[in-house]
Amino acid sequence: MTRLKEVDVVRAGTRIVERVGARALTMRMLAAELGVSTMAAYRHVVSKTDLLFLIADDILSGVVIPASEAGEWDVTLAILESSAFAEISRVPDLWDLLPAGRTIPSEVRLQTAVADILIGAGFDRASVAWAQEAILGYVLGQMRLRTRALSSQGHAADHEELQAHFSYGLRILLAGLKVELEAERSRVGSGTEVVSATVVTRPPGRSGR
Repeated sequence: MTRLKEVDVVRAGTRIVERVGARALTMRMLAAELGVSTMAAYRHVVSKTDLLFLIADDILSGVVIPASEAGEWDVTLAILESSAFAEISRVPDLWDLLPAGRTIPSEVRLQTAVADILIGAGFDRASVAWAQEAILGYVLGQMRLRTRALSSQGHAADHEELQAHFSYGLRILLAGLKVELEAERSRVGSGTEVVSATVVTRPPGRSGR
């Protein structure tokens, strides 16, 4: 009998969803990909939902978190978010299939990294929360636009073109955050009170990263 490891099962599932999409994935497909019986596949993941969580964690683990030496905070954040978009776009229909209330370890890792970059840049904690929401909303919005394009066109869009569109909007968003950071520093310098808030560690509900 073939002895499977979890990593083999997850990578097999990832290959399938990259080919046919997350909605089309079945445990029978997984078993066929692994060359085992469906029952053998179920011994490693008890449901399709469990498998999708493992696949999501595997995909997000590939996102590059650059060292602080990579450049200024906006450059570092651009590298991280561009890498995140490239990874989640591998299976754009996956993220809306994940129900809320369950933590993906690699998702927490990325959210923490984004918060650390923004705090290091000098944003106050309220602004960090709002900036995280704005960035996450942009990334997910771009991903859903890609999903819609794939559904209407019936074929994959050019990867470089997708990244170019994403990078353009991200530059605008980060430029706006730089302006806000300067305004925030001016408010602090003038003694204007700044509202405090808890840093956002995950979006409300299951939003996908």
